[in-house]
Amino acid sequence: MEFRILGPFEILADDGELMPVPRRRERELLSVLFLFAGMPCGRELLARALWGESQPADPEAALRVCVCRARKVPGIAGSLAVLPAGYLADPGTVRIDVVRFRQLRARAGRQLALGDLPRAASSLHDALGCWRDPPLPGLPAVPETLAEAARLREQRRLAELDLAGIMLDLGQHERIVADLHGRVVADPLCERSWWQLMLALYRCGRRSEALAAYSRARAALVSELGAGPGAELQALLGQILAGVPCEVAGARPGRARGLARR
Repeated sequence: MEFRILGPFEILADDGELMPVPRRRERELLSVLFLFAGMPCGRELLARALWGESQPADPEAALRVCVCRARKVPGIAGSLAVLPAGYLADPGTVRIDVVRFRQLRARAGRQLALGDLPRAASSLHDALGCWRDPPLPGLPAVPETLAEAARLREQRRLAELDLAGIMLDLGQHERIVADLHGRVVADPLCERSWWQLMLALYRCGRRSEALAAYSRARAALVSELGAGPGAELQALLGQILAGVPCEVAGARPGRARGLARR
């Protein structure tokens, strides 16, 4: 059984069937505990996450009731540890998509360090498959959860960029052009995405589109940041204008040297 919070809260049985989700309070409690799986969550944090400013008369008692009910959810019994100051979801006793995402991303880093690009690409693909849209929609909005959710979204973004870089190194430029187009639309200030799109287009023989992508990148950066593209984008532009063979154009900056750590 797997618990999924990187999208709408879901409980997935071993046979792939979706199980009924718990009530709102228990769902929010589990979402917070799973978000910080393996790390203790204090009672004060959990109470704020569940009730906000409208705290019950006895928050600790109300929290104990909520935890007791959450333990009745199939697959949860024994996975919630009681600590002196709070509670903890034990990732060793329950499958959680957040934990799987992080583990797969770390595995990809190890595989890349060994030069095994195909397996690193496969691990990152599986890691990104843990996400569903909208991401983390039912998470209680307290500063601690918002900060952790932002870190997770950034890790997802970096995993997407890392996977695209590995695919370029594997010569799979044709397969990722469409995704890269979508990525620069979603994040027009990310120079790394523009660089990847330009290189992919150029390697596909679409030189004019690669040059047009540079113009779009420059317009977006100047409009929003008041500065033009950085050195790597300018260097790639120069290589494209000079007609450097596509295998050489991305050889230095495109080579995978390790996944971003964040």
